[in-house]
Amino acid sequence: MSGIVRALGWDQDERQRFIAIPPLGDEVILYETSDDPENLTRVTAHSGFENIQCSAYARNDVGKTAVGQINGVVCIFDLCEPKPSIIRLKPKQSRQCNSLSFNINGLLATGFDKGRQDNSLQIWDVNKSDSNEKEYRPLHTYVPNEAILSTVFFSDSDSSLISGSYKFLRQFDLRNDQPSFQIATKCTLGLTPDLLQPHYFSSYGDDGSVAVWDRRRLTSHGMKHKSLSTTMVSESPVLQFPKLLSDGSRKTSPCLRYSPVRSGEFSSVFSGNLIRRWHTGVAPQSKDTATQARRLSSGTRSSVSNLKHQAAQLYKPNMDSLFVSFVLDVKTDYERVISFDYSPHHDLPSSIYFACMRQSGSVFRMSSRECIDSLSFNSYNEITMAGSEGSATQFYEPVVQVKPGKRKKHSTFDPPSNIHGTRQISASESDLDSESDSEATSEDETEWEPTQQGTSMGSVLSINEILDFDICSLIRKRAIAGYGLDPETNVDVLATLGGIDKQHFLRNTWRWLTLAQKSLTKGTMLSQGLDLGYQGVLGIWNGAQDLRGQRRYAGEVDETVFASAVKAIVAGKGKKTSGISIASNSEKRVQRKLCLIISGWYLADDELDDKLDDLVELGQYEKAAGWAVFHGKVNRAVEILASSKKERLRLVSAAVAGYLAYKDINVNSPWKDQCRRMASEMDNPYLRAIFAFVADSDWSDVLDENSLPLRETIGSCTSVSFRQRSHDISQSNCRLCCCSWRA
Repeated sequence: MSGIVRALGWDQDERQRFIAIPPLGDEVILYETSDDPENLTRVTAHSGFENIQCSAYARNDVGKTAVGQINGVVCIFDLCEPKPSIIRLKPKQSRQCNSLSFNINGLLATGFDKGRQDNSLQIWDVNKSDSNEKEYRPLHTYVPNEAILSTVFFSDSDSSLISGSYKFLRQFDLRNDQPSFQIATKCTLGLTPDLLQPHYFSSYGDDGSVAVWDRRRLTSHGMKHKSLSTTMVSESPVLQFPKLLSDGSRKTSPCLRYSPVRSGEFSSVFSGNLIRRWHTGVAPQSKDTATQARRLSSGTRSSVSNLKHQAAQLYKPNMDSLFVSFVLDVKTDYERVISFDYSPHHDLPSSIYFACMRQSGSVFRMSSRECIDSLSFNSYNEITMAGSEGSATQFYEPVVQVKPGKRKKHSTFDPPSNIHGTRQISASESDLDSESDSEATSEDETEWEPTQQGTSMGSVLSINEILDFDICSLIRKRAIAGYGLDPETNVDVLATLGGIDKQHFLRNTWRWLTLAQKSLTKGTMLSQGLDLGYQGVLGIWNGAQDLRGQRRYAGEVDETVFASAVKAIVAGKGKKTSGISIASNSEKRVQRKLCLIISGWYLADDELDDKLDDLVELGQYEKAAGWAVFHGKVNRAVEILASSKKERLRLVSAAVAGYLAYKDINVNSPWKDQCRRMASEMDNPYLRAIFAFVADSDWSDVLDENSLPLRETIGSCTSVSFRQRSHDISQSNCRLCCCSWRA
């Protein structure tokens, strides 16, 4: 039988050796690896044989090789010698030799076709090098009147071997005349023990079915047969694959190999161009199985219990069970491969190479790309990977951040602030109070704008770019920079850090806490014994009911006490609060004012004009127009949009100007329909909010615009009715919690 097999124990230093029999079956060739990892060097060759059917080599005796021919003659010689002497073993009747196997003591097991007066399984002692050919007689013979198709000695025993006939697998101990056990099965060909777990072995059948057996079960669960005086086993394989390999009736027999470096791995070749590798694992036995079995066997069992009992009988959880963990496919470098064997790298044993033989008899060596075995992160988010070719560590190197003003447009990966599910905060939220106006810089006014093309989904980010936006890396970077519980320090730290650390919503949170702390220190949020320090917009809006259970007042807080304290706090803010325009018939009028004060949305007319001029100078025409509309100055919004150099914004100003003509007309018109359409199609959130308002003069549509900063949303709804605003607060509790900046 043609093929190539690695001669374990024959390696010379770092050079591995392989025994190959070409498809013609007339010679035996010894190959070894060379400096070229893809080539095998021919060492020696011996020819003159007739139709070789099987071969074997002795692990403990380098060079000793045996081949079985179609005429039944077994030739034993030293493959490493250029002109060796040949020992020939012959059965009594000339018949085909099907299988050979050496044990660790040099005994040779031979399996022949069926003979009339000669047993088919014969054990020979070929260690007598000075004996004549006529003196060789088998030491033991077994199995009369049956052909032996396959046989193999086990590496962990010098006296145990297993053989396969057409219908039975039998294990023999050379110290006994009868088999240790026999089992009826169709998978009796190609007996191959696991090199790393000798108690497992595999076999296959004529139809290509593969069975994996556990020798421990076969020897412990047998029953004596009365007439045969041998153990009959009804044990099934631990793993079975129906018709997995190619049909055994073909000219070339299937090639199945176990890995010498990875426990539980076996492979086979398919279609001449694919090596498929099965990785198996062992599931340990269940400790509670015996108790469960007794419980299920006693008394009446329900249908569920019956199913559990059947599953226990089928899968036998009281024993270790074998399972396939995953399967890998390796494409061969050349086509028409008929045989192969593992060839581990001499420096990296887990790095797999394959020595392959093609249908023409030529041989080559190829590598198999392995996946990573393990991966680990340290506290600095540095990655260490370990695989078949060694280990590698990617050290973290912070990406140097470039100032937005100096950065080339879209030159680096700069994701929006909602990369982790948060919303985009514009520069308007950076000015939480008049006291923070000086802290607002042009840096705060810079917003992220996606390119027209967008970020390519197929682009691959570098490891450093990924780590720059990993939350563990961010927390570590902030902590090193001094990020902690001091609000003022945190604002400065976030301002110095680039990338996602500079998100406005986080900086504004700490800014509000800073201002709230200052207000509490000054006593501006304390009135008539009621402490409203760190109370956010939602708490102020809900009133006394939100303060129950809190230690903010000496007695019980009711609506009267709360309203009186809120009125006093608003009055204590000075003349600036008089500029807050709240309709006289609005419910909770004073509470609305305090909510705007807390959110930082209270600008006098002159301050509003200055702020709008600043936004126009920065080129933020849409935002300036939106602020003007939110303060009820639609005329000013039209002027701002008309002053833009962009033709698109000038056209928008003409559309918005129609509000002045249609605001008092309740009849639907094409202009209003067009405004509603533009409110849903415009890209800019401020323009969407403007058209949503001018279409129906209804602020509720503005409240539904989630892209607007929440602070501006609160400022825009000063004219919304109490019922509508309360409904919006109850339906958008999460949004208003973010807006209220509660401690």
